[in-house]
Amino acid sequence: MDYRDHIITSAKDTQNNLFVQVRAVPADKLSWKPEETARPAIDILAECCLSLGWVPMVLENRAFPDFTPELMAHFEAEKAKLDTIEKCQAKSDELMSVFEAAVRNFPEADLGVKISSPFGKPEWSVFDVMELHNWNATYHTGQICYIQTLLGDTAMHG
Repeated sequence: MDYRDHIITSAKDTQNNLFVQVRAVPADKLSWKPEETARPAIDILAECCLSLGWVPMVLENRAFPDFTPELMAHFEAEKAKLDTIEKCQAKSDELMSVFEAAVRNFPEADLGVKISSPFGKPEWSVFDVMELHNWNATYHTGQICYIQTLLGDTAMHG
């Protein structure tokens, strides 16, 4: 298995686990927030589905976008459209194909490229960017698992 296979397999496994956890949340609680500043499970899922599209964009541009208020408003509007698990699954499937193609087709000659980042450390390697979805979706899966425990569900799902 080469690095591409590993990155793609990990992304698919992470995304599948995210859906397993969300499907364990009772349907009538998908939009529930434990506190005003918290996010509901369906919103978290929608972000993770859309974030699959970040990696191909950053790899293609060799740069993160400028996260302007306009860009974030557009992202929030797109996220709001993904208001069911089924819609999220369809978007996830669509963008996973784009993600996979971007990772598979990234030129090996550019693997040493460093990309300035607005998140955490100031510069990311291409490998860091390729793993961005895994990091983001794993983090958010934990949030969904926490929501489950707040609802009384302490079972391990998956």
